[in-house]
Amino acid sequence: MRLTNHASKRRLETQASSQAKRVRGELEGTGSIPRWGVLRVPWRAVVLDLDETVGSWGAASLAYKMFLKFAGSVPPVDMFVKGYLSLGGARPWLRELLQTLEEWKRVNRIDEVAIFTSASNLDGWVTFLEECIEDYAGTADLFGRCITRERCPLAPTGFGGTRTFKDLSLISENAESVVLLDDKPDFVRNGYVIGVPEYRQDVAIDALERHMKSLLPQFEDDISQVFAVDRCNHPPNQLDFSKDDVLRKAVQVLTGLFPEADEDMSVLAACSSDADWPPSPIVECC
Repeated sequence: MRLTNHASKRRLETQASSQAKRVRGELEGTGSIPRWGVLRVPWRAVVLDLDETVGSWGAASLAYKMFLKFAGSVPPVDMFVKGYLSLGGARPWLRELLQTLEEWKRVNRIDEVAIFTSASNLDGWVTFLEECIEDYAGTADLFGRCITRERCPLAPTGFGGTRTFKDLSLISENAESVVLLDDKPDFVRNGYVIGVPEYRQDVAIDALERHMKSLLPQFEDDISQVFAVDRCNHPPNQLDFSKDDVLRKAVQVLTGLFPEADEDMSVLAACSSDADWPPSPIVECC
């Protein structure tokens, strides 16, 4: 895991958090703007990449597209949560991470939990996956903004082509108050990024396939054929990520970036016993 600062080497100041809390308290208490005007405070955001960061979605995306084509509507969220996310599609510790961030929002430790993905949302896939993740974690309406491929800026790669870059200034103008978890940290600008290893768990989709066939019996043969071709094109990688604890450890880096004067409210902190984590982060400026 690697922490990179693409803005500067300075750490977040705890004053920003307490100052923001004080100003918000005064505004809420009086119902009016103080005489000296509104103090601009940093917008504190934790941003999540989706693909291979918080889950492995290849077969789920295929199933979604199939259901959308055959049924003419999006599939039931519960079907995907039980038949895919809960069977390894969601990265271990994702539920606890999101519950921690939900608590941090509640106590005003952060302002937003957002999504920034290079995946396309033209067919509604990202919106559907967002709903599935919130349902899986029991954190309804947790996510704020969701930036997808359609809004990602393009930049030259140096090989004559272009690729999407994640510009975190779209989330917060203050680069030191926004941090992204991403498995491709080199393509992020204007903020902190916590680089995580790719999550490429193979997920058994037998239950999901059966459920789809029960809802769309007239397309049973088509569903079988599409999944069979996908298994042939993407054979199992034999990797086991069941003991992966990257997201459990990532929250400790986030705790340092978004400090709280009161006792730590982290769900994950109570689960951690690593004395040597986090390591000294690698901080780069660009």
